[in-house]
Amino acid sequence: MKNLAWIGWGLMTYLALLTAVGSYNYVYGDPAAFGPYFYDKYVAHLTMVRCHAVGAVVALAIGPFQFWHWLRRRARRLHRAAGIAYLSGVAVAAPTGLAMGFMAYGGPPAQIGFSIMAVFWLGSGMEAYRAALQRRFADHERHMVRNYALTFGAVLVRLYLALAMRAGLSFELVYPWISWLSWVPTLLFAELAFVRRAGKRQ
Repeated sequence: MKNLAWIGWGLMTYLALLTAVGSYNYVYGDPAAFGPYFYDKYVAHLTMVRCHAVGAVVALAIGPFQFWHWLRRRARRLHRAAGIAYLSGVAVAAPTGLAMGFMAYGGPPAQIGFSIMAVFWLGSGMEAYRAALQRRFADHERHMVRNYALTFGAVLVRLYLALAMRAGLSFELVYPWISWLSWVPTLLFAELAFVRRAGKRQ
């Protein structure tokens, strides 16, 4: 079971870092790389898009290492500093993500999906920070798991789009669905993991 957990963590970390590096164009690259579906809106709000990208990349890249038990137990100061950096990234990416959600491609279904995700993203980050300050570390861990499940949506958006394009499905068809599928399943998976863990302790 431990080997399976390590494999899962390694795959998550690899995909997160790959996506973070691949987001270069949103952070500092040529806006022409935004693509035809996003170009006009993103160029019109370029500073907001850049801020969102920077915050999301920071959170995406740091997040997996916060679940590394060695770091949490043996390097607590580093874990705390990395956690502050992570939540700072979320504090920038979530509000800008909410603003971007209001203008998301795909109409109301996509706009509602991404906007709700951004609200949960910011809210779970705030709860995680509050729990850490109050030294409620079990609650802090749960909120951080929820939060990174939402952060990881950046990976799943790109993964689903790549799979859909290979399957010959149109962007217009799949993008509204992806606005929900990129975060609802991972959040449900996190909640089920909490229930299973609680059951084992009883």
